[in-house]
Amino acid sequence: MDNNLQYAQERLSNIRFALDEQLNDPTLDNLDDGSRLKSFANLQHLKITEGVTPKLYESLETVLDRLGIPHQSVEAFVFNSPEIQAECFSLAGGQCVLRFSSGLVDLLDNDEFKFVVGHELGHFLYSHIGLPGEGVGRTFRQLKQSRYQEVSADRVGLIGCNSLDVAIKALVKSSSGLNGSHLRFDVGTYLNQLKKAEEHSSIIEEYSTHPSSPLRCKALFWFSLVNDPLQMKEETLLAPMSEVDNRVSRDLIKYSESYTASLQLQLLSELELWSKLDEVSSKGSFTKSDQVVIADAFGPEMLQKALNFYEGKTASEAQEHAKLKVIQFRQQLHDLGY
Repeated sequence: MDNNLQYAQERLSNIRFALDEQLNDPTLDNLDDGSRLKSFANLQHLKITEGVTPKLYESLETVLDRLGIPHQSVEAFVFNSPEIQAECFSLAGGQCVLRFSSGLVDLLDNDEFKFVVGHELGHFLYSHIGLPGEGVGRTFRQLKQSRYQEVSADRVGLIGCNSLDVAIKALVKSSSGLNGSHLRFDVGTYLNQLKKAEEHSSIIEEYSTHPSSPLRCKALFWFSLVNDPLQMKEETLLAPMSEVDNRVSRDLIKYSESYTASLQLQLLSELELWSKLDEVSSKGSFTKSDQVVIADAFGPEMLQKALNFYEGKTASEAQEHAKLKVIQFRQQLHDLGY
């Protein structure tokens, strides 16, 4: 890996969202060299170059300079699609390929495009590995990690475009599909949409790979209070994010994860109950004193559930069943990211 690229990664590690885990993924050691991808892109897409797309090229080069990424590490292409889409492919040897849809490029101005470039390069610098599927088939744990990765990448996008207003414009345009002629960028009014949202998120929201656009904008607002993008020169030591991360985490739980938080509490209660029943079953009987303990700890409904469970079972059958339940609820909690 290029020493300059390594320095860029180290410099930006301090602003990585705390819940965005650095995964020890074996695929990071076996990345493809990208020869097929680059061959396909050169045949089917338009490469961003100074000679053909000078304004896009200037935006790309500016962001690479701001982030301290060697220019030879990145190739970027535009592909024909009305979808609003951008992608980053990390390759072997500290290389990456960026792809942007024509719909996205046409929607954004040059400065807003810099935010998207920076965002995608954030995924590259933080070694974010794409998770399987697009929501369906992923565990809640994987979906939460995907949303946390977006928070980290947005911070790099902000450095790339050098302006909170520009970053928010890029997010609003990308999420709404509207160009500037239809929009008046009143950030306060836009963020007020969160106040009108349900504090208890729906299951649909929690199947999303990205936080909602208002949440992402608010997370960037918190970030900008500590780190002014205009002061983020290459030699600048970026400020720690502990308090900002706490605020962002609270917002994510409130608006994107309340369903899983509630489910987590239910599963923890079930796990504690079945762990206790496993312990009781090992003694060979469900005594009156055991029943009092269950009632005090879990309530009368859970006690009745336990009595129904023991009815017609031998002690060994009850213990075997309880052990399976413990394994089941531990796995479900793990899938939730607990």
